[in-house]
Amino acid sequence: MSEKKAVEFDPNLHPHLVYLYRDRGYTQKKIAEALEISVGQLMSWIRMYPRVKQAYQIVPEKMDIVIEEALKKMMDGYEKKETIETYKTNKEGQEELVERKVTTKHVDGNPTALKIWVERFLKDNDEDFGEDYEEAEFSE
Repeated sequence: MSEKKAVEFDPNLHPHLVYLYRDRGYTQKKIAEALEISVGQLMSWIRMYPRVKQAYQIVPEKMDIVIEEALKKMMDGYEKKETIETYKTNKEGQEELVERKVTTKHVDGNPTALKIWVERFLKDNDEDFGEDYEEAEFSE
């Protein structure tokens, strides 16, 4: 028996991640790898879900809003569904689905997302913190 992992599409997360990866210039293959899915599954999502398809047609000014939403979700953590399918080879040599198990897993917040968010959205807005920001002392 072999196990194949199929990632359940999350309409509140995956379109945002596709926007983020497209903005970084990822190819479809790299996007699929980052999402831990096959290129075929990514192409299916593009055909089936209009929001994913829009990732390839989004206006650059709207891109920042979408990317910021995705980064905030990644910073905070989120829930995702994972499907594990178990197959067995029958007498004809074809694989048959024996069991499908769907679990919900919590994905912890990602500190790298915070770093990317700060670099992308705050680096040009240092004046918002005032001139004394770098000299300020913070107590714990």
